[in-house]
Amino acid sequence: MGPVLQPESNLQARPACHHVRDLYFRILKEQQRASPERYPEFLAGDVQEAVGSALPHVLDVTRFLGRLGKPVHFHLHDGHPLIPGLRDHFSFLTRLPIPFSYQGRRSLSTMYGPGGLASIVSTAIEACPPQGVSFTVEVHQVEGRLPLADAAWLFPHWRDTTNAERMNYWLSVLSANVMLISQHADHNPRLTSQDGPI
Repeated sequence: MGPVLQPESNLQARPACHHVRDLYFRILKEQQRASPERYPEFLAGDVQEAVGSALPHVLDVTRFLGRLGKPVHFHLHDGHPLIPGLRDHFSFLTRLPIPFSYQGRRSLSTMYGPGGLASIVSTAIEACPPQGVSFTVEVHQVEGRLPLADAAWLFPHWRDTTNAERMNYWLSVLSANVMLISQHADHNPRLTSQDGPI
């Protein structure tokens, strides 16, 4: 990935985009191949070790991109190789349920979690040019419902508010993830202008 963005490449004039999942799955593919049915408890440690190996590489690539001095846009989402189907675009607050106990819990931590997100955001802000970094929360896979509460008046003619409640839940998850990012970005002087936070 790095050589493609070397300053002498023909991409020098373009901003960079860092998709934090892609590098991880390339690394994991080299280390482990499996499906959820083949992961009893004694293999969970190997899987989680591979999952945990992603963050240092993502931070290295982030620092590399920062040294290019170009604006960088980050697509931020979490995931895990044992999630059936699409394995990413999950919230950083998600844990993966499993049918056995591992380290006293019946769930596994995902690629980054809140701590990994904090490291990515902090590293990006420090590595990239001032006001040259931006983030998008790409959380698409969310299942749940949240009552409409004070927004119920918007749907008086709906007989079934299931979809509205599902959307409400999705928006709440996006908001929670954005709040995690803002904890590490809002007070950083590198992301502020004379007029205040950007």
